Amino acid sequence: MRILLISTAFSGLTQRFYTELEDAGYSVSVELHSGDTAQLMEGVALFKPDLILCPFLTKRLPKEIYENTQCLIVHPGIKGDRGASSLDWAIQNGEPEWGVSLLEAAEEMDAGPIWSNKTFPMRQATKSSIFYREVTQAAIDCLWEVLTYFDAPNFKPEVQDYSRADYKGKLLPLMKQPDRAINWKKHKTDEILRRINSADGSPGVLDEIYGKPVFIFNAHKELHLTGKPGDIIAIANHAICRATVDGAVWIGHLKPKLESGSNGIKLPATFVLKDLLPKTSHGTTTLKSLLSKTIIAIEINYTKPGRQLPCQEVWYEQEGDVAYIYFSFHNGGMSTEQCHILLSVYQHVATLSVKVIVLMGGEECWSNGIHLNHIEVAECPADESWLNINAIDDLIYQIITTLDKLTISAVRGNAGAGGAILALATDQVFVREGVIFNNV
Repeated sequence: MRILLISTAFSGLTQRFYTELEDAGYSVSVELHSGDTAQLMEGVALFKPDLILCPFLTKRLPKEIYENTQCLIVHPGIKGDRGASSLDWAIQNGEPEWGVSLLEAAEEMDAGPIWSNKTFPMRQATKSSIFYREVTQAAIDCLWEVLTYFDAPNFKPEVQDYSRADYKGKLLPLMKQPDRAINWKKHKTDEILRRINSADGSPGVLDEIYGKPVFIFNAHKELHLTGKPGDIIAIANHAICRATVDGAVWIGHLKPKLESGSNGIKLPATFVLKDLLPKTSHGTTTLKSLLSKTIIAIEINYTKPGRQLPCQEVWYEQEGDVAYIYFSFHNGGMSTEQCHILLSVYQHVATLSVKVIVLMGGEECWSNGIHLNHIEVAECPADESWLNINAIDDLIYQIITTLDKLTISAVRGNAGAGGAILALATDQVFVREGVIFNNV
């Protein structure tokens, strides 16, 4: 069977579909849908698919395609759910259960007959995390069920029927920034986290920090610190801690909204707020606009086991003669500084009385190699590229030359570019089923 994947981008889910189908012996090709209908039609005509699957589609599929070839679209929603912000609404509304439907392309978006639907319990996590894990696996389960139906003469897809008890979804509008807006003097911590999580990694929650419009990403619940709602009360690991009515949240990354109406580059929070964060004589930082208020500058002791702060990206744990090193970098990118921190933690762990060092990476992204955003905003991108590449190479070299301990990579999330090579530097590699390695 010839299967064509039409996708807006060669995303993680598209890569997963491609590898699963190719490994199973199907003839597979990919056509990116950039909005050029003529080009898309030409790609379909050249490949002559028996079936078209759309794992990740943000643009409407031309009618000329789905009227002539069976087209099935992945929709991250329960039965009856429709709309482009399906997962966003589910997370922000705190839905206990969600799902994925594989349905026929139709003129009315997400209204086609359902070939397969799978559900899963929702976690308190970011949209990216849920998509990478639960949504992706549910979509794959739908895929293999659908392929058993494709040549079945008596199979009929389920026409959507809102009178049925199992149709709990509905048409929801595109979620806009006013729907996501945070009221720091009203919303509690968990509500704020849901709003930020529902927009992470795109488009972020638009907010304002000391007059600067920014999009918020990468939030974590603070367990101890408190302050006046909306105030920045602490800084650590380039993250800022902002007080809520019942606690506080750490904000790891911001993306400035530019005057031109376009968006800037997503970076660690203190990088984006650098004009408001002058250095003091003690090496700590305060906010220029709030010099009369106390801002706690927290230093992380990386030689101490355990995760000391929710925003801490690198830490280790020791169980007997086994040490586990975690490095949960946002979106998996590793800047020069982050590589240096990870190397220092590895070197410290290597001095401990352990026999095994296990690299755990992050749950969603094990590592995606050097950090392109940091390189793009550097004073000299070429120099920063060289420094970043050498920093990750130094880490890989240190692992390869560890001869007195067994080193293991426990790869829980996708690994890309230099991150894929990093995973292969250890003596043994254990990979969660479904993880994609992409070093292209």
